[in-house]
Amino acid sequence: MRAVGIAVASILFAHPALAIDCATANSAAEKAICSDPEARSADEALGKAYIQLRNSLSANAAAVLRRSQTEWIQSRDAVCGAPTAIKPLSECLALQSRERQRFLDGRPRAGDVADRLFRRLFIARPAKNGSADLSISAIEFVGGGDWQSRLNGAIDAAVKRATATAEAAKENPGRHDNYEVGLEIDLPYASSRLVSVHVTSESYIGQAHPDSGSYNINFDRTLNRQLRFDDLLAEASAKPIFEFCRSEVAKQKRERSDDADHWKDDVELTEVSENSKDLKSWSFDATAAVVDYGSYGFGGYGQCMCSCTIPYSMLRPLVKKDFPLP
Repeated sequence: MRAVGIAVASILFAHPALAIDCATANSAAEKAICSDPEARSADEALGKAYIQLRNSLSANAAAVLRRSQTEWIQSRDAVCGAPTAIKPLSECLALQSRERQRFLDGRPRAGDVADRLFRRLFIARPAKNGSADLSISAIEFVGGGDWQSRLNGAIDAAVKRATATAEAAKENPGRHDNYEVGLEIDLPYASSRLVSVHVTSESYIGQAHPDSGSYNINFDRTLNRQLRFDDLLAEASAKPIFEFCRSEVAKQKRERSDDADHWKDDVELTEVSENSKDLKSWSFDATAAVVDYGSYGFGGYGQCMCSCTIPYSMLRPLVKKDFPLP
């Protein structure tokens, strides 16, 4: 159990105690947190934010929060344990914990906005009468402005689609006890102009393999509208970005190839270009933009699962001057 990290040790047992017994630390993450006062402080602050939010929720919503937090811990440990992660390990863990705390508090994980921008919404509906198990972790922007209303409308539409997908499971014959529909909506970045909402969904209602995907809502608060790719880059300026991403995708495909010795670079620049021209595939954080090509890009379902991380040092000289780049 300790392998999932210290911050959820009390969570998994629904225990309110915040004290950490570092004498029993076992996993690499636990030992790194206990060895670094800053990491330990960030972990304790995260635990307090979690408990405060949990105590404000219904039992149904708290169960979804618990699932979300457990999955986040697993993701955090994997990210910080990767060869390319921030070193030392304790620094990466502290950063991840601070970002998660901001999120549980209703603030973006990164950006120059310190105010509480949203409240957390949790919906859990167990499979019943043929419907799929439904788990939704979403956000709702607070405030009476038009930009909040527009974003909340888009989020509400995503929640309704997930709910309808869970209900659609009734149309499929056979056992439904393993049918699941999940939706997670968060706010990785927000500034006084740019709000970048990330939506991740996954469903299995009897098809050959689970359907999973993600998209982003990149919204300009000043223009009061969702941004498009042509707001970001002109055609001539985009070419170096497409070439860079082509090389990144080819590298990822090679690293994941079962036969690297006979691997062939078949990633076409035109395909990268077409798959990069929808700003819904772009997410923005404090240091870089990421283009996610999804489950079906470059070779069919699950063949690549590739993405392209573009540092702002590369993107900033090429982007249109009015785009609210972080």
